[in-house]
Amino acid sequence: MTRPELIDAIGRICQKLGSTLSTEEIEKGWNERIREHFLELFRSLETNLRNGVDIPHTPIARVLDHFGIDEGDLFEEACQIDVALNLRQW
Repeated sequence: MTRPELIDAIGRICQKLGSTLSTEEIEKGWNERIREHFLELFRSLETNLRNGVDIPHTPIARVLDHFGIDEGDLFEEACQIDVALNLRQW
C-alpha cells in the first residue's frame, strides 16, 4: 500500500469509527470505549503519516484480539492497515 493509499484507508476507518457502531460490530465485540480508543489511534496515525513522523511497530490486530475482537468488517480493515504499516512499504 502506498502512503496515499494508507492515508485513505485510515481516513475511511476513521469515518466509520466516528459514527455509531452497527449492531453487527457490537456483536463482534466493539463497544464505545474500544471505538473511541481506536478512533484516536487511527487519527494519530493519519496525522503522523501526513507529517512524515516515523511510526513505530503498531500491533493493531494484537490489541483488537486482546479486546476479544477477531472478526468483522472493522477488524478486517484495521488488520489491513496494521499489515501495511508494519511492512513499511509506504
